[in-house]
Amino acid sequence: MPVYILSQPIQSGKTTLLKQWINNYPTAAGILTPDKNEKRLLYNIANKSYHTLQLEAHEEGVNIGKYVFSKEGFALAQKILLEAITTQPEWLIIDEVGRLEMDRKEGLEPVVSEIISLVKSTYTQVNLLLVVRDYLLDVAIDYYKLYDAKVLTACNLTLQMPLPNGLVLCGGKSTRMGMDKAFISYHGSPQFMHTTQLIKPLCSNVFISCNTNQKQILESGLPIIEDELDFANLGPLTGLLSYYRKENNTPVLLTGCDYPNTAIQTYLKLLHARDEETDVVCYRHPETGYDEPLLAVYESSALCKLNEWWSQGNQSLRLFLQTLNVKRLKPTNINEIKSFDYMNS
Repeated sequence: MPVYILSQPIQSGKTTLLKQWINNYPTAAGILTPDKNEKRLLYNIANKSYHTLQLEAHEEGVNIGKYVFSKEGFALAQKILLEAITTQPEWLIIDEVGRLEMDRKEGLEPVVSEIISLVKSTYTQVNLLLVVRDYLLDVAIDYYKLYDAKVLTACNLTLQMPLPNGLVLCGGKSTRMGMDKAFISYHGSPQFMHTTQLIKPLCSNVFISCNTNQKQILESGLPIIEDELDFANLGPLTGLLSYYRKENNTPVLLTGCDYPNTAIQTYLKLLHARDEETDVVCYRHPETGYDEPLLAVYESSALCKLNEWWSQGNQSLRLFLQTLNVKRLKPTNINEIKSFDYMNS
């Protein structure tokens, strides 16, 4: 069975969100850690009971920064989780997994590792939902080897918006770079493969957009969408329109393969910003003021409008964004949205 990760920023109300969401799943089990009177409690989802987890600063327990937590509370949490998985709930929720587990092997360990192993095996039909803070998402995926996990955000739970597909654009001629940007290795593998693996947990499926001359990509075994002849020589528009022809009802997380400084958090921030009223979420360059249409989520509504817009003789994605309801984000660091178009970039 798949493992899911709910990844939200700190103090974003993720525990409250989950408490509301599990009302839709009567057999849900596991633990939540809500705050009450500025103290973290342990909540047993199955029997709706609260227990002590956070202690007073002067009490003896497990120290996490300036906070102190009960060893007995963590032991009870582990017991609740082990008992819960034996009942085969539809959803088993673990709120939350953090540095204590991954760095110190304390807190909810070793039970978290045991449950992940069980769920990834063929011995259970439980959907496992791990809560991980956004800045630890890539760390948790690597630590627990959750490369096939799917990352959820609030819009997936509350608005029931679907996970987008991913589309990695590789079809450009790379004239300014002097070599094909898709095959440059910044991180130990060709950039098209690195980017694919980076966004895979955030997407339902990931496709490589490429042209007929990129034989290495065509033979890579990865899912591809080859440029349609009808849309030839339109730059990035070629890839997006070719995607629309095949997957027109599915939103898409679009990324160029020439952004080597992006991290999974770069893309996760786009997904956090999705809502039912927005056609596109993209980054805006804080210095130039330009939109970054190749670091964006395009909803189905935008894709339908794109096809009509192109049929009227238009070709610029940046100009297309000006016709839509767009949510523009400021990058955490300007380097994460820097496009490398030249060898000395």
